[in-house]
Amino acid sequence: MIADELFVVERHGRWWAIPAAVVERLDDDHGEIRIRTTTAMLQVDRVVTLARAVSVTASSRILGRFWDQPHEGLAVIRGRPVVVLDPRTLPVELICEGEPHEPQQ
Repeated sequence: MIADELFVVERHGRWWAIPAAVVERLDDDHGEIRIRTTTAMLQVDRVVTLARAVSVTASSRILGRFWDQPHEGLAVIRGRPVVVLDPRTLPVELICEGEPHEPQQ
């Protein structure tokens, strides 16, 4: 599949991709970057890029050994493999403190 637009973000040295369609707002408050999505408020260290027309492929069983959360697939962005997140099941490490982090239905 081809993702129209993905926000690629970094948190604690890891890159993640979030479908741009679910991003409602970006805030930078003195270096604290927060992203409001349709399901949660996220905190990231930086926005790497807004990638357009990205090929997203299904992940292999190998990834499943290390990453058991639902996700939309994998993309290669700037030469790095990046997990394309399912906005309904975002990783706890991205969720702002105090935000609920139960999977959305």
